[in-house]
Amino acid sequence: MGRRAFIPAVLAMLALGCEEDFQPKGKFQQALVVYSVLTPDADSVFVRLHAAYDPPSFNPFEHTSEPSLTGAVVTLTYDSGTVVLNDSTVAHPDSSRYGSSMRIFYGTPISIVRGRPYTLRATVPGYPTATAATTVPGNPTVSILNAFALSTPRLFDTQDVIVIVRPPPEAKGFLPRLFVEYEVQTPSPREERMEVPYDVETVDQSASFEYPRLTPIEQFGTPSNTTSAMYAFRGTSYQYVIRSITGTYGITNVHFKQVKLYVNLIDEPLYNYYFIVNGFLDPYTIRTDRPDYSNVLGGVGVFGSFTLDSIGVDLPSFLNN
Repeated sequence: MGRRAFIPAVLAMLALGCEEDFQPKGKFQQALVVYSVLTPDADSVFVRLHAAYDPPSFNPFEHTSEPSLTGAVVTLTYDSGTVVLNDSTVAHPDSSRYGSSMRIFYGTPISIVRGRPYTLRATVPGYPTATAATTVPGNPTVSILNAFALSTPRLFDTQDVIVIVRPPPEAKGFLPRLFVEYEVQTPSPREERMEVPYDVETVDQSASFEYPRLTPIEQFGTPSNTTSAMYAFRGTSYQYVIRSITGTYGITNVHFKQVKLYVNLIDEPLYNYYFIVNGFLDPYTIRTDRPDYSNVLGGVGVFGSFTLDSIGVDLPSFLNN
């Protein structure tokens, strides 16, 4: 083909291509949406079940009613059998948008056991079956390495409060939180507590606080019975809390009781979902994409689990920082 014939052919192809309308909306896929989180601290299971919808234009908030899921059945399976969850409704949290109630499924009492796998299954006529699985994190070993020093806050001028967690293999992340519990004596005895920040920064007599965040376990090694995850609270943060309490109420008006450490262990699906929802870990990232996460096969959503453990270290009634 000569050059003169080639150019008109290309122009004709471009003209034909421009006749096709551009559609910014992708192809709609009908799917069930499932959300549920298990914890051994509760003897009930709640499942939020609804369906994906195709908004009339480009604004999803124009959709003000949930699809009817007639004939929906939700089951929870574990080693002792399968439980069919009860169908019910509750008030919708966004009443300004939705005039109808919110569809849920629940089961009670259901024993949630550490280390046990659970499978959730939702079936609705006309929709693909949605299934998801989680294994509840097992029992960890939790300790404060230098607990002996908590009774002498001045020792933390040069050391941190070291938390050691030996996680079970089912855990993907952990969140430690440290509290000082005490009793104020006047005008009438009352118990209070104050959380210890991870770090305290004071600039021009104004303090800013940084608290612990969900931390991935794999950064300390492959989870196993011999892996120990470590977290360090700044010693100056512990001192700051003791000074704040005694400075507010007076040294003789406060009876200290204990330092209480709480540790949440999070399974992999819930951990992955948390970091997708809360954005990238790098605060200076220039990424603009919005990734999604789902562990529901045949649908979308999250089915995960977490546990909560705690230990206490007794304190003398009077502490002088």
